[in-house]
Amino acid sequence: MKVVLLGIYDRGKMESERLHFRANTDIDLRYYCILDSTHILPAANNLLAPNPFVPPNPYLFPVTAPATGSIYAGQKTCFWFTSRTIRAYQNIVLYTRAGVPNEESRPDGMYFHFLFRGLKSPIYTDPKASATIFELNDWITTPAQ
Repeated sequence: MKVVLLGIYDRGKMESERLHFRANTDIDLRYYCILDSTHILPAANNLLAPNPFVPPNPYLFPVTAPATGSIYAGQKTCFWFTSRTIRAYQNIVLYTRAGVPNEESRPDGMYFHFLFRGLKSPIYTDPKASATIFELNDWITTPAQ
C-alpha cells in the first residue's frame, strides 16, 4: 500500500477528531478516498456466521478479512480528496471539522498536511468506527443532467 493509516485520534471530540496517515511513496491525493466504516472483530461477528439454510452470496457486504475481522460500510460517509501532491514519508492529518488547509514543517524534519472535511459533528464516536483508505486508479461517472 502506498499509504498507511496511523490512527483515529480524539474520537468524538469535534474540535480535534482526526485521521492521521503517511505516504510511503510520492502520491497525488486525488487518487484516494476515505470510506468511513465499522470494524467487526471475528469473535463478535455473529452477523457473518455461516447460515446452513442460506447459500453464500459473494456480492453482499461486509468484506471479510480472515485474520482481522470484517469491515462494513453500509450508509456511512465517504471523503474523496482533491488534488494535492504528497511526497514520500509526509503526513496527512484529516480533521472532521471545518478549517483551512495548511502545511507545517516540524523541527524534527517531519512534514504535515492538515486537511478538513467540514462536517458539523464527529463521525468516529463508536469504538468500532473505522476508516478504510482506497486508492482509485480509474473511474467512470455519469454526466450531470
